[in-house]
Amino acid sequence: MTPWTEQPPGVTGDVVTVVVPTHNRAQVLPAAVRSALAQTHREIEVLIIDDGSSDSTRELCRQLGESDARVNSRRREQTATAAARGAAACSEQTSPSVLRSGALPR
Repeated sequence: MTPWTEQPPGVTGDVVTVVVPTHNRAQVLPAAVRSALAQTHREIEVLIIDDGSSDSTRELCRQLGESDARVNSRRREQTATAAARGAAACSEQTSPSVLRSGALPR
């Protein structure tokens, strides 16, 4: 699935894209993705922007994408979280939602 140009399988209405910028947050990333996918709005895509993580985030992104077609990820060289959010906002999507992986209750 290419974000913003195709809808995830089984999705027929307007898609909400939830952007999850992350850097070395493999321990909380699965919970962030589960939280996004558990929303009542079912027409959803989760786009993980990996900002050059050096932990297991890259492999975890691959696994999450394989387990649910609505999850997609992009890896970029480490810049900053704001730049990762900006990269997502520059898409064709007019207003993606951003979920900070560190914003979940512990």
